[in-house]
Amino acid sequence: MSIKKTAVVIGATGNLGSAIVAALEKAGVTIKNKPVPEKKTRRGPDPKLRLALDYDRAQELLWDEEKPAAALELLDKILAQHPRDADSWFEKGNALDALGKFDGAAEAWQQCLGLKKKYPDANYNLANYYKECGMLSEAQAQIDAALANGLKSSPEAWHIRGQLQLAAGKKSTAVADLQKALKLYQKNLKDENERAEFLFQMACVSALLADTATAQDYLRQAIELDATFRKRAKTDPDLKGIA
Repeated sequence: MSIKKTAVVIGATGNLGSAIVAALEKAGVTIKNKPVPEKKTRRGPDPKLRLALDYDRAQELLWDEEKPAAALELLDKILAQHPRDADSWFEKGNALDALGKFDGAAEAWQQCLGLKKKYPDANYNLANYYKECGMLSEAQAQIDAALANGLKSSPEAWHIRGQLQLAAGKKSTAVADLQKALKLYQKNLKDENERAEFLFQMACVSALLADTATAQDYLRQAIELDATFRKRAKTDPDLKGIA
């Protein structure tokens, strides 16, 4: 009499090794629920990490290597995939500004602010843009936003605000703003890498405050550190009649 060697294993067999399953089947055991081989998948790069790496590289191209065209190309690629990344819009504006495309730069900074309302550096850049375009009320609104949103310790921001207040005929407010700028520039003089630039800006502020002798002294010190400031002084409207 023959004996059937078929049996049924009921229930999950996910914990059974493949070798055990093979041995059972060879012995005539029918496996009702065979273990499914684990699928091995390869993870692609984390999109957030990829974005961070590309953004860092764009900043290197723009600021360290002074290659704004290459930075702009990379930033456009980033924004094609991440159109709501405010930081990339901000740096795109800076790249366009470096290339002399000022209207495009302003549009990029506006895009940045549309995505992130509190972005004081974008406000500051737009204030500069509007000031140069003669759009003084728009410039005032942007520099006020910059100061309110985090740039109260920026001498450059108070400097611009003082310029705008003078243009609006608000002399007492202008003097207060320019004095704040001067104090903050003086505080930053310890930075040896920026010392010549700060001395030059202090000359500009002193000239706006009608302190001609002090303005000339600061300008002399700036030129002694970096002769290129002699040429800049001739075209800077703050130093009209000083240089």
